[in-house]
Amino acid sequence: MVKKWRNILNEKHLEFIQNVITRMNSNSFLIKGWALTIFSVIMAFASKDTNSTMILVNFVPIFVFWGLDAFYLRKERLFRELYKATIKKNSEVPVFSMNTECYEKTWKAGLKCVVQSRFGRCMEHCLFQILLH
Repeated sequence: MVKKWRNILNEKHLEFIQNVITRMNSNSFLIKGWALTIFSVIMAFASKDTNSTMILVNFVPIFVFWGLDAFYLRKERLFRELYKATIKKNSEVPVFSMNTECYEKTWKAGLKCVVQSRFGRCMEHCLFQILLH
């Protein structure tokens, strides 16, 4: 009987973690949409007046949204690590624990997410191409 309740609680815990992972993924997707919209609007204004300073201003939102995207990607990866630890047999993770601190390696791991974000690099590449022409 106790084992049955433990399994039910564990399932709910995994469900909570999965919901957080989904939410982080959704936030990352929304940020990419906003970044693309703002990028397009600034580029439309810049092309209207052929103003090169407006193109340079476009770097600010790209870096801001790139940082936010990396933040959500990093959090998503931490919760995936929590999920992996929770599904193991004889898991040391307390029931309903959402603490991901023990999976946080260093600040360098967070930077790795920023560098690996293909979306930010793609936006920067587009800007550089526009600046060169």
